[in-house]
Amino acid sequence: MDFEKQMIISLSALLKKKEHLQLAFYGKLHVGSISRPHEYYCFFGLTESDLLIVCYSPLFHKNGFTVRVPLLIDQVKIKKKIMSEKYSLCFRLNNAERPFGKFKIVVKSEHPKLKSQRENVAAFISYIEKYA
Repeated sequence: MDFEKQMIISLSALLKKKEHLQLAFYGKLHVGSISRPHEYYCFFGLTESDLLIVCYSPLFHKNGFTVRVPLLIDQVKIKKKIMSEKYSLCFRLNNAERPFGKFKIVVKSEHPKLKSQRENVAAFISYIEKYA
């Protein structure tokens, strides 16, 4: 199975009835504190109101944990590194039912195995900029 197909299947498994996956992309998720940081490679998907996250291990070619995060955003900071076309999005959520309150997504606008990475990252950034 190719990488893009695996990403779509993994994220689609988290969808509720009559819910659609609007876009999907690949990046890194940073959670934890400064003293105990955790970094995961993940598939990210956006629905009408939630961010879907599927942890993916490129080394073992399998999925790990899955998280559905309601996008009730308190604060978001978006930084772009011009030379590498890498985006860093730092989120702080205000909803009570959250797996984590603060997290960061680091994503490159290009990925060799994903044709739609550039378009999907741009669409996600423009969606999130409403909250910035």
